[in-house]
Amino acid sequence: MLFFSSSKITKQSGFTLIELVTVIVVLGVLSIGVSSFLKFGAQIFVDATDRDKILSSARFAIERLNRELRGAVPNSTRVSAGGTCLEFTPIAHSFIYIDIPVSPEADRSTVTLVPTNNSFTAVESDDYSVVVYPLNSDDVYQTLLDKVFPLKTGDFSGNLTPHILTFYNNVGFADDSTTQRLFIMKNAVIYCHENTNELIRYDVDGHDEDGTINGRSNRTLMAEDLVSVNFQAGTGTHQRNGTVEINFQFSRNNEIINFNNEVQVPNVP
Repeated sequence: MLFFSSSKITKQSGFTLIELVTVIVVLGVLSIGVSSFLKFGAQIFVDATDRDKILSSARFAIERLNRELRGAVPNSTRVSAGGTCLEFTPIAHSFIYIDIPVSPEADRSTVTLVPTNNSFTAVESDDYSVVVYPLNSDDVYQTLLDKVFPLKTGDFSGNLTPHILTFYNNVGFADDSTTQRLFIMKNAVIYCHENTNELIRYDVDGHDEDGTINGRSNRTLMAEDLVSVNFQAGTGTHQRNGTVEINFQFSRNNEIINFNNEVQVPNVP
């Protein structure tokens, strides 16, 4: 007798080619979306970082410039290099004088100041200068106008006796100050836009008789990413204050920020 064994045929399930292609397409779309999301997030972070760097650099430069300008000798601000450089002279000391030699008075080598509690010492090596009633920047930088003279010595500490300043020669000032104010100053400073994207601060070593700068030193980088600069300086109403307009444009990785700032120099000449 013959026996036949029957084998059970099982049907195996799986993915069809169409289903595999569909899954691959869907995964590709999802990966593109995720990568785009990550890219945009990273770009937002980079843009925000660039913006913060620009703001930090700009705020430091503008704040430093504002503080120095507010303590500048009245009307000492002047603009050069097509509006890309700003020069001014900080006040070292300020006093009220009792009397100064003004034509037709005879020239003399000393000036008497109102006594104060402020101490002041000057020797020849300090290279201080004295300016009285400067109405424009030429009065500060041009020695030929008889508004500014080099100071030889001055030595006093707060007491009730009159204070004396001594000059190298007999001097005669061109004008009396309406408020009898006398300013003692030293080196001027100058801010310049250089190398297409830097704001640089220099100490001015000195000036010629016609007011031309004859040397700069102590180069200090104040800001980067500065692509455009425009300074404008003007005298104030009735010569009681001056204004300086500062226009900065910063750019970093196509991120552009403009700053327009106006500084008032409140000192009375």
